[in-house]
Amino acid sequence: MDLIRIERKNNCDVVDSRLIATEMGIQHKNLLETIRKYQDRLEKRGVLTFETDKPVKGSSGGRPETFYWLNERHCIFLTTLSRNTEQVVDLKDKIEESFYQAKQIILSQQVAQPRLPQRDAIAYIEATDKLNQMDDGILTRLLRDALVDELALKQNLRVLPSEPKQEITIVKVRAKELGYSEKQIGSGSTLGRFVAKKVKHLFFERIGVHEVKHYEVNDELDSAIHAYFLTRTL
Repeated sequence: MDLIRIERKNNCDVVDSRLIATEMGIQHKNLLETIRKYQDRLEKRGVLTFETDKPVKGSSGGRPETFYWLNERHCIFLTTLSRNTEQVVDLKDKIEESFYQAKQIILSQQVAQPRLPQRDAIAYIEATDKLNQMDDGILTRLLRDALVDELALKQNLRVLPSEPKQEITIVKVRAKELGYSEKQIGSGSTLGRFVAKKVKHLFFERIGVHEVKHYEVNDELDSAIHAYFLTRTL
């Protein structure tokens, strides 16, 4: 069976009224008269849109032709107005099969596209709303801390300039590994300044506008961290 060409317009499967007229074996102007006569009934079955097609380029004369985009229900209604000749029965069969095949294509494309589960989608929307309501300063600090923590956790092994692979860390993370609590460490800024004065082997990296100090994990670093907390208890 030769299918009718189905188009996708405004998320709806439609067919050119000129094709329906051809399949019915009538002139398009006669089908247009029927469409306009029963326009109210057709519009109850979906939005009825039309276009004006320009004459073929290079042709002499000719006027632009108006045609309608008909959905499946429009087509079925129009064919019921005709006698059930063999040609009309074949057309009804073609209409049903053509729209069915078009729907199958859309469904297969939707299945192929991964979607978030509903619960995850709701959580994502809620999180986005909260972020949009946050003060820019708070959001910037949260992002900075997240980036620094991720860097510390994921880049335990890193190649230093002109050096073999070494275990790399930042002071706050190393202090936690040595057994110091969050309360003892605090923000980590004072600890960081203290260690920076004691330890020579470090390099800097910028994360946004923030400069982050990285250290090799060695006895020199650990001694500096212990010395800091020792001075705090004296």
